[in-house]
Amino acid sequence: MTRSQKNNINQVGMNPITLQDIISNFLKSNKKVQLFEEQKVMNLWYSKMGAFIVQHTLGASMKNGVLKVRLSHASLRFELNGQKTAIREQLNKEVGGEVVKDVVFY
Repeated sequence: MTRSQKNNINQVGMNPITLQDIISNFLKSNKKVQLFEEQKVMNLWYSKMGAFIVQHTLGASMKNGVLKVRLSHASLRFELNGQKTAIREQLNKEVGGEVVKDVVFY
């Protein structure tokens, strides 16, 4: 076994450390987990919300668990405000955790 292979062996047993483990540990050690999860939410907004909503999204940002979405139509803002809880729950389900605490449409 080469030296690099020995470095990739878990202390608990002979199970190699996965790339996912390495990335996860890196994000945790550099306190970037929240930033990474918020970026996942942003990507989900543009991929899961449907063509009509994405077409009328003028901008979106996320900070400290609050997703802020700027929309081009007041009627769309009104409609999405009524579905805010369902949207938040769906995005959190897709991400796999409680990342989105609130959604603000403006």
